[in-house]
Amino acid sequence: MKVEDLELFMRYALPCIDTKVKRGEISGEEARKVLEEFVRKRKIPKDFEKRFYTAFQVCSFLAKRKGKDKIDSEIIREYFWWIHPSVVRGIYKIRKDFNPVECLVYPGIVLEVFGNLARVRTPIGGKEYRKDFVESLRKKDKVVVHRGYVVERISEENFEKLWKFYEKVNVLVGIE
Repeated sequence: MKVEDLELFMRYALPCIDTKVKRGEISGEEARKVLEEFVRKRKIPKDFEKRFYTAFQVCSFLAKRKGKDKIDSEIIREYFWWIHPSVVRGIYKIRKDFNPVECLVYPGIVLEVFGNLARVRTPIGGKEYRKDFVESLRKKDKVVVHRGYVVERISEENFEKLWKFYEKVNVLVGIE
């Protein structure tokens, strides 16, 4: 993977690290260190594909299915935007140790920016998100958020598609 694709993968996957802490797969201190090193230095953990095994494996499969040698930004977005809800639903049915609605990525509109936070409206409501992964956010920016973090800015066209898709997220995930 190219460095920018690795960084994009990490911005989408890294917010899930707290679930790994809850499961005892990584210590809270180690998770804090991984997050801090990524935020400050964009350092990718050596074993990222093991830490985020499911996401990495599905992305690898998608890349191969599309005839690509490597996972790229198109594959990463396809997985996290469109396929991830089904994966989350499947894992939740087995484990039931996380909030599946919280584990999805959502499109959002930045309502306000203050300090290291941005208030963002998504299909599931308004909430404050950390903006460690995205520089220079402004009010009205269209973004994708995941578990407490703004992941990236997106185009108006992608925002519209994602908003329509995720408006029905509770139905998609099977949560009432």
